[in-house]
This record gives sequence, structure tokens and C-alpha cells, in this order.
Amino acid sequence: MAIRIIFLLSMALLPIGLIAIYQTSEVVEEVRKRSELSLLAMTEHAATEERQVVEHAFGAAQALGVVLQLIREDPIRCQQYLERYLNETEMYSFIGLQRTDGVIRCSSVTQEFDFSGSAGFQDLIENPRPYVDVNLDAPISQTSVLIIMQPFFVDDEFNGYVSVSVPHSTVSEASDRIMDRTPLELITFNANGDILTAEGGFDNVEDHLPDGIELAELVGQKPNVFSGVNRNGQEREFAVVPIVPGVVFALGTWSPNIPLLTNFNSIVSPMLFAVVMWVASLIVAYFSVHRLVVRHINQLGTQMRRFAQNRRLPDLQEANMMPLELLDMQKNFQLMAYSLMEEEAQLEDSVREKNVLLKEVHHRVKNNLQLISSIMNMQMRKTSNQETIDVVKRLQDRVLGLATIHRNLYQTENLSQVDASILVKEITNQLLVVGEQPGATIDVQTDLDQIVLYPDQAVPMSLLLSEAITNAIKYVGTETNDERWIKVHLELIDTVNARLVIINSKGSQPPVLGKTGLGSQLIQAFARQLEGSITIEETDEAYQVKVEFPVSEFIDAPLDY
Repeated sequence: MAIRIIFLLSMALLPIGLIAIYQTSEVVEEVRKRSELSLLAMTEHAATEERQVVEHAFGAAQALGVVLQLIREDPIRCQQYLERYLNETEMYSFIGLQRTDGVIRCSSVTQEFDFSGSAGFQDLIENPRPYVDVNLDAPISQTSVLIIMQPFFVDDEFNGYVSVSVPHSTVSEASDRIMDRTPLELITFNANGDILTAEGGFDNVEDHLPDGIELAELVGQKPNVFSGVNRNGQEREFAVVPIVPGVVFALGTWSPNIPLLTNFNSIVSPMLFAVVMWVASLIVAYFSVHRLVVRHINQLGTQMRRFAQNRRLPDLQEANMMPLELLDMQKNFQLMAYSLMEEEAQLEDSVREKNVLLKEVHHRVKNNLQLISSIMNMQMRKTSNQETIDVVKRLQDRVLGLATIHRNLYQTENLSQVDASILVKEITNQLLVVGEQPGATIDVQTDLDQIVLYPDQAVPMSLLLSEAITNAIKYVGTETNDERWIKVHLELIDTVNARLVIINSKGSQPPVLGKTGLGSQLIQAFARQLEGSITIEETDEAYQVKVEFPVSEFIDAPLDY
């Protein structure tokens, strides 16, 4: 039942669980997007100083381009103007006008420079665009610089680049950052993936880059946040934002344990939330069903088992707090139990009455048989014919054997079962009392197993025994010097077969019992009624009758309700 309840409750809670998963997923996705936007905003804020420096340099280059159109052909005047501009701004270390041939003739210094052979120059000439590069050992500035290159046009015709060198020392660290809003490392890079600035310096900057990803791969993408490991194998969150669109980009490296990300990661996943809700609902529902239904059904089942085992009636006091439906069921069971016990009592009274009547019948049959025996006895005293006396005496023995059977039946508790050992012993003793001659003692030895028989088997066995014992007494010996003994054995061969053996000593007068005698015929007939086999053996010293027969199995009769 518990498994069925859990299954049904699971099916009932499935739609609610799916809704919870969907809604929680939406919330988690919204929180994730907000966290990514916040991380991008913090990265962009952290790169404010770098962005301002680059934008100012581009603005200055663009403004200088207008002035240099007028003085570009006068190198001395151009040099004096640009030198004065550097001294007044104190932000740049070099300014020059680079023509399309790669030669700088107009600059903040007096000598000329030829950069026509530098890497990437030809691409810049063919595709004019704002560009930022880096030189860690600039020969003119004598330091590491950012090189800002702004296209220079004369009458809308591309004429070269205004080149502005910004020392890295000018890109100072921001002093107004909040500690938990500052990335572990902030790197800027150009459209070619070249690192322009690094807050931690250029010595170990490669260790902070995302492992397996080149910076050039991040160019052209929208601002995004991704998780990964740096080249030192440390877990990091990376945020990429453009600070000068299409020209300069910032890469912020963040610890995954910052409060913003911790709050995001601590949100219970949708599936876990649904599972927790499902388990909690099952526990509440199961204990509710158990308390309201299952435990009362168990109590009712216990009462039924008690009634089945020892007819103990159910106690309504055990039905405390039981639901009305189950209480009605228990009351109906109690009424059924009372009715069943009343019917059983009536059946017991009926069986008892039948037993009394049957015992009375057996008692009267026994009395009638004894009366017949007494009449035979009176008849024997009136006749002088010995042959008649012998015949009547044999009949009397048989009648008394039947009387013994009926006496045992009305004396036993269970009329359907007869103890064969008691029956054999009583019949043997009775026949000895009647048939033993005065002064002639017979040694009787009995070895009897307790075997229970139906009356249908007990009657033919008793009659067979009576005939065999009568013959044994008659021919056990008549002379004074004869050995006079009789042995009676009743044994259970196995669970379904029994053996009855009567052995008597032979006197000097040989027995006349033959296969054509009445006794032999009766013994054979009774053996057939027992469905057994009979064996008669004779030696010089003894005469033996052995009968083996099956013992019927007792089957309890069904109760007649």
C-alpha cells in the first residue's frame, strides 16, 4: 500500500512539480542574466581609466589632424607646435604625422622616422581605421607606450595617420574602486588580440588569460561572461566588454567566490527544488494517510487475526479517533463475529447432542447384544448336546465381541475414532475369561501399538481377532503337560499400514481348523473387509495368523455452517 500511495501522490504532484521547475528555471535564468550584466558593468567600470586615456588620445589626434593640415609641409614649425603641445598636456611622449609612405617628417622631435617596414603598416594603409598598438620599448619615448593612430584626411583623401604615444605610466590605477567590485586582473587588448595594458604588469599577464582561448577569438563578439580556468588552472569568471567599440576591448578576470556570483550560485537548482517539494509532500501525505487510514486498517487486521486464532472479540475502545467509514467496518465485523460465535455454539450443541444420542445407541446395542448372549447362555444350559453347545458358544463369543466394540464406542470421547490397542486388549481379556477352562492357565503376551481406526475398520478387525483368539484358546493345548501361551501383536508398519499377529502354542491334540471351517471362512471374509492380506503359518510348536491391512487416513470433515 505504501508503494501505491507514493506512486499516486507522485502522479498527482507531477503537474505542480513541472510548473515549479519551469518557474524556478525562469527565475534562475533571470538572475543569471542580471548577474552577467552586473559583472559586465563592473568590468566596464574597472576599465574607465583606460577608456578615458584612449578616448582622450583619439580626440587629441583628431583635433591635431585639423591643425596639421596647415603646417604639415613645414617640419620646423610642425615640430615646434607639437613639442609645445606635449609640454602643455603632459600626457603624451610623442606625436607625429605618419604619411602613407611610412615616413614621419612632422613630429614632436626634429629627426625623421621611417616605419614603412614595420609589421602591419601595409594593412593600415590599405584599410584606414582608428587603431591602437603597443610598444614595450619605444625608441623615441624611451619607455613602454600605447600608440594611438587616427586616420588623417586632406580634402577627404586619406593622407596618413596622426600617431600619439601614451606612456603606460599615464594609465594610472584607479583609486576609487570598491574592493569587492575590482577584478583580480584587468587586461585591455586591440582588435588583433595584442595586449595593450595589464594592471598586474606584463611579466605574468599570460597566466591570467583564459586557457585554450586566444584574445583574437573574443574580438567582434557581444559583451559576454563565461566560466573557465586560467592558464594556471584556477577557476575564474571572465567578462569581455568593448571600451572603444571595434578598437579596444577589456577582459576582466573575476573570482567565482565574489558576493555577486556567490548569491547567483547559491540558488537552489530547479530540479532540486522540485525534488525537495516532492519529498516533503510525500512525507506529509504519507503520514496523513498512515495516521488516518493505514494504522486503523492494521488494527482491524490484528483484531481479525485474534478472532481467527482464539475467538477474541474486537474491542471498540481500540477504535479511538478512527474515521467513521472504518468505524462502521469494525462494527460490521463485530456483528459478524458475534453471529459466527453464536452459530458455532449452536453447532457445538448440535454435535454434542448427536454424540449423546450415538453413545446412547451404542450403549443400547451393547445391552441388547449382552441380552442375546444371556439368552444363548440360558439355551446352552437347557441342552445336553455338546455340539449344539459348542456352536452356540462360538456364536456367543462373536456376539460378545460386537458388544465390546459398541462398549468402546460409547465410552470414547470421539465416536468417529477407535483406539485399536484398547479394543484388542479388551476383546482378548474377555474371550479368555469366557473360554479359559477352570484350572488351566494360559500365558497371554500382548505387544500393542496405539493405532486409531475408523469404526468401519474397527468392527471387522475385532471380529477377525475374536475368531482368531477363540481358535487359539481352543487349540492352545488341553493336556496338563502342554505349554499354553498366546501372543498378540499389533504394530504400525509405516504411516499407512498396520499388522495384526495372533500366535498360539500347539497342544498334543492337533487343531482341526482348516480352510473349509467356518472360523477360517470368517477370518478370510473379515480380512477382505479390511482390504488386507492374511497369512496362516503352522509349525510343530505354534500356529500363527498374520493380517496386514491399510490404515485409513483421517480427514477432518468440513464444518456445516
